[in-house]
Amino acid sequence: MELLVITGTGIAEKVANSLNPWIYLSIILISAVLIAGRYIFNRIVMNQKSGKKH
Repeated sequence: MELLVITGTGIAEKVANSLNPWIYLSIILISAVLIAGRYIFNRIVMNQKSGKKH
């Protein structure tokens, strides 16, 4: 049984050679925006609870 090792360059090559690389890039972008939005929302809520103003 072989051990499947996925490297960053391997993933990049598969995305670049795929028929629709924009789908993968869109998923990454949407995920990044959601994670950043959640982080910012949590920071705002924590600041409001503690009474700090920045």
